[in-house]
Amino acid sequence: MNCEIRDEQDIISIDIKKIESLCDFLGKRFNRSSEEYISLFFVENSKIKEINREFLEHDFETDVISFPMEESNILGDIVVSTEQAMVQKDEYNTEEEVLFLIIHGFLHLLGYEDYEKDDRKDMIRLGKTLIKEFKEYYGE
Repeated sequence: MNCEIRDEQDIISIDIKKIESLCDFLGKRFNRSSEEYISLFFVENSKIKEINREFLEHDFETDVISFPMEESNILGDIVVSTEQAMVQKDEYNTEEEVLFLIIHGFLHLLGYEDYEKDDRKDMIRLGKTLIKEFKEYYGE
């Protein structure tokens, strides 16, 4: 799986090679076609709030938004607020929180939902497992 990356923020430095490796890992882990791709956008809170308002009618910042696509080789778009990642990081450092948010967004593109409390717990648990697996895959 491939990823197109657009860094539209000035909050943190984005390790493009690591993000590309994460996309490769997720594609392999979930048996996605090498022809598929996702688009990743890294933005600040003001931009994600604008996107959240325009497309989801929510007037607040959020950490990640996913937009599944119905085109054959495009899985979808993931928008990550690096500013929100920096603020909310808990058990991860900022870089790991960004990776976690990408994974969370990717899971949404695959159809995972987190509207119910149990579903959210399951997605968080799976995200943590995937972070651990990715670190082993990446050699950390």
